[in-house]
Amino acid sequence: MAIRGAHVTVVGGGVGGLTAALLLARVGANVKLLERVQGRRRRRAVAAANGLAVLDGLSIAVGLERHGHKLTNAMLRTAAGTRILTATVPSFGPGPDHVLAVRRGWLLADLLAAVGATTG
Repeated sequence: MAIRGAHVTVVGGGVGGLTAALLLARVGANVKLLERVQGRRRRRAVAAANGLAVLDGLSIAVGLERHGHKLTNAMLRTAAGTRILTATVPSFGPGPDHVLAVRRGWLLADLLAAVGATTG
């Protein structure tokens, strides 16, 4: 199947949909993105090393670094607040080899801007 010049509709403007739209647009598809939710979503997103590597390949990771917070440890609690688990996030050195907590809205906005810049 030839992608260049193909008309593709991506349903859903979440992280996966926007990433798919961006990749399709970069290989020459005419992308139409459909999303029913307006505005930024306030939930947090956590990008692990493999997700950051994908975002780095899309030239988006650097922008997220200024909005996010590098995690050095993580704690899991019950709904009542009792600590269940504490874990240290290993440091693998510079680059996208860490865990980043960032507002999902920033991630979506950066992906949407990249899609818009690519698809015009």
